[in-house]
Amino acid sequence: MASPTKWSGPVPLGALAARVIDPAVGRRGFATAELLASWDTIVGARNGAFTQPEKLVFARGQAGGGVLTVRVDGPRAIFLQHEAGQLIARINSFLGFAAVAELRFIQKPLSRKPRKAEAPPPAPIPAPLAEALDEAVSTVDGDPLKEALRRLGEGVIRDRLARP
Repeated sequence: MASPTKWSGPVPLGALAARVIDPAVGRRGFATAELLASWDTIVGARNGAFTQPEKLVFARGQAGGGVLTVRVDGPRAIFLQHEAGQLIARINSFLGFAAVAELRFIQKPLSRKPRKAEAPPPAPIPAPLAEALDEAVSTVDGDPLKEALRRLGEGVIRDRLARP
């Protein structure tokens, strides 16, 4: 008969998730899942939108100086070649040791869904309605409150103009 396991109290969800995720991520060459999860933060929003880490390979018996293969969407790899030194420094700084010595870029579509483009700025409201709104909020004291009421009023006006 197997001995019952001793219960030691609640376990953080992150610890349980790491047990499941780390082996799967480790097979792809990543020591931790943080590199994947924080990729956009590490390389910046501009580069993160069209890149994705593919695998990190170390020489046999080495814990650093690896080659990170990065998937690049479209012909932007040439631009990243010029920023390779800076990207390596950012990645190593994030990981806390000199894990990456070289970046290799491959041109392939990203496996994740592309992000939605930012919404265009709202259209200006008609001049007569803007003047009426300015007059209505002119009696309010305090600039932050006045500005908040103005934005609210503009939103209400746009909503009513959009309705049939």
